[in-house]
Order: sequence, then structure tokens, then C-alpha cells
Amino acid sequence: MLQVLAGKIERAEANLAVIGLGYVGLPVACVFARAGFRVTGLEIKPARVDMINAGRCPIDGEEPGLPELLAEVVAARRLRASGDDQDLAEADVILIGVETPVDDRHRPQYTALSAACRSLGPVLKEGALVVVESVARLVPGVLGNERSADEESFSAGLLEYPQFTRPASFRGWEVPDVLRSGDHGRVEEWRRVQSLVRTLRLRPDLVEARGGLSDQEVRLLVEHDEVQLLRDHGYH
Repeated sequence: MLQVLAGKIERAEANLAVIGLGYVGLPVACVFARAGFRVTGLEIKPARVDMINAGRCPIDGEEPGLPELLAEVVAARRLRASGDDQDLAEADVILIGVETPVDDRHRPQYTALSAACRSLGPVLKEGALVVVESVARLVPGVLGNERSADEESFSAGLLEYPQFTRPASFRGWEVPDVLRSGDHGRVEEWRRVQSLVRTLRLRPDLVEARGGLSDQEVRLLVEHDEVQLLRDHGYH
């Protein structure tokens, strides 16, 4: 069943649905629609549904390119907004992009997310893929590994290491041998090095904000042949 869904996604034949057409959901829906997917957006605000179906962007503020993209995909009949839960029944992939704000004690509020899940549950078809775009990872029990929340991007003041998944070779992209080695110590070290390298190259300001590299981090990069990168950033 998973292979069938993967094939439909690869060919842009999967029916996509996005729950919540706000600052997160609407741009995501438009991008997938432009990529060739037929997208249904579920939105609880009738006025917003009407605006989107008229090709007009309902989001206030600066969203460069979004109004034009929205008008384009609506005119091409690639994106349609709806307020009816039943329109989710044929979706192969559902992305939930509702708000999960925090209160004055920085605790996430899941009212909108819970409501979205309740709407989806009765109509979700077997084999569909559901992706939650929110801070649901902070809900106890959501993550299979509690360390995952601590290892996310910026949790240590660094960019996250590159992510790979199966198959080992995809469209010319190869999964590094170390990640297939089964050696957890080497994998952990590789991830640390990649995180340091990416941050130095893309966001050196983050390294500066944490007081620079530690002696241990410098030694680690030297061991992995990143001497020139260190020199470029003032480490000798």
C-alpha cells in the first residue's frame, strides 16, 4: 500500500488536502498545486474560502509572490478551498497546518489541532498519509524517541545535519556509507560534524552567538578534513 502511494506522489497523481489555509497552509497548498497536484484546502472561515476560490489572497501583510501564485493555481483548477469535511474523504495525503499557539507560560495550545483531527478521523480513508505541520512533537508520547525534540534544528545553537531515508540511492543522491554502517557511534559523530559544517557555511552568526567553537569541536573538524573551513572562519 505504501509503495502504491509513493508511486502516486512521484507521478503527482495523489489527491492532496491541506487543513488550515493560513500563513502555513495556504503557501504549502499553492506550491503543491503548482507542482501539478490537485489540492483541496479545508478552511473553517467561510469568507476565507470564498476569497481563495475567487483567486484572491486572504493573508494580510507581505507574502511576496503568494497572491500571484494563488491566482494562477486557482485559475488552473489545481486548488480549491472548502469548508466541508467530506471533501477530505478522497485525499491520499493530508497536511494539517493549523495554528498551535503558546500561552503566557509557553505551553502549546492544541485546540485547533484536536479539532482538525476530529474532523479528519471519520472520513480518513485507509492507506492515507497524514502530516502534522505544528508543534505536536511537544505533546508527551507523540515522539517515539524523546531525544528527537532535543536534536532538532537550533536546539544546540546549530543547524541540523542532513536527513536521509530509504532507498539508499534516489535520483542520483546516495546515502553516505557511514549511515548504513550500523555503527551508532560513527553515525553520531558524522551528524555532529555535518551540523557544525553546515552552520559554519550557512549561518556563522549562530556559531558566534554561542561563543564560537569549542576546542573539542575544532579537533573534530580537523579529524574530518575541514581544516580549510576552519581557517576561513578564523580558526588556526
